[in-house]
Amino acid sequence: MGKGSVNRPRNVGGPTYREWEVDREWGPVEYEQEVKAAWRRFRQWLGDRVDALDGGIRIAWGVDLEHYADVYADARSGVSVSTASGRIDGEFARAECDKVAALVVGELRQHVPHPTFLQVEGAEWTDPLAPAARPDLDVEPVEPLAVSVRSADHLQELVEDAVEQLTDEPLIHDRHGDVTMRAGWTVLFISVADDDPVVRLEAHLVKDVRARERLGFELNRLNTVYPFTFLYEDGLVKMVERVVAQPFAPAQLRSVVAEMLVSAEEVSEALAARLDGMELLATERPVRLVPSLRPTLPDPHSSLLTLVELLHAGVPTPAEVAQLFGRDRGLLTQQIGVLRDSGVVCPVDLQPAGLRVMRQALHVVVAAEAAEAAHDAQPGRRRGSQQLTLLPDEETLDGGVWDAS
Repeated sequence: MGKGSVNRPRNVGGPTYREWEVDREWGPVEYEQEVKAAWRRFRQWLGDRVDALDGGIRIAWGVDLEHYADVYADARSGVSVSTASGRIDGEFARAECDKVAALVVGELRQHVPHPTFLQVEGAEWTDPLAPAARPDLDVEPVEPLAVSVRSADHLQELVEDAVEQLTDEPLIHDRHGDVTMRAGWTVLFISVADDDPVVRLEAHLVKDVRARERLGFELNRLNTVYPFTFLYEDGLVKMVERVVAQPFAPAQLRSVVAEMLVSAEEVSEALAARLDGMELLATERPVRLVPSLRPTLPDPHSSLLTLVELLHAGVPTPAEVAQLFGRDRGLLTQQIGVLRDSGVVCPVDLQPAGLRVMRQALHVVVAAEAAEAAHDAQPGRRRGSQQLTLLPDEETLDGGVWDAS
């Protein structure tokens, strides 16, 4: 498989539809808007139908209706869903009817260009809001700047409507119902929190990291350059972001998602090479790069090694750390750089606390030096002479005449 993207920000200036699918009088934007609106109406209808379902529904398509999605529920149990492809096969709570609808529609859109091609058994599906033969081209739907979120399901629907505009392909969901978008060999997961109006964005970049001694340096470098948070968790290097969504701003979320997709594809290949790892969807390791961004660092000082051991028991005070380094401003500054950039001196989870207390200790040392300088500069205060006497103690300038008298 070539290094392409299934879900990527599209070139909005070019054609985004196949001519044989569209009446020549329709423009690409109007056609896409009508298709997306039809699928939204079908998803809303299916969610409402599943919520009140007592029995089964089969949604089928294809020449011989060989593709299908079965949804079954009764008053005593939850909702079960299965598809011919096997990609969806599980049990859901009755309260998750909107998630069931989103998963089924995501599966349908992989194969069916428009919901009017579907055949529904066990329920009657009609689209009373379907447009006429051609839409009114003079009227364009206006997206609201912000929307008040009512529930997690409502936020999920708003998120999908917003990010859908970033891709020409149908949105893909994982088994948890999260939206997944591919960027190169990486995947961005978009999920909605259950208890707070928050959208979580998590790009999985690199797996199977072998050069773990470089993790601290590489993560610090990326966190300095990019506006997102890079971390190592569950054996993966991830890029994460949280977007507060009360109220929900569609344009804001789209801009963050688009930037994360570009950033993920931008850093993943070189990062995998430097860490001797693999991009999430890759099947082989890239040629490892010779580290060129890492400066030549001095060896860790014994005071720094002592501090790392102390951090395992707790964070010492800034005054204690200043004393540990002999209140040497130059040494503290040098060893802060060693701890920050080496990636091998300190465990990754203790490094932030170590850097913070060392910088506080540096502030203690500088403040003490400033106070001493201010004290010495007070008016009327003379410093004691450090000049040595030019004559031995037993000799005087008068040769002893004054003593004789």
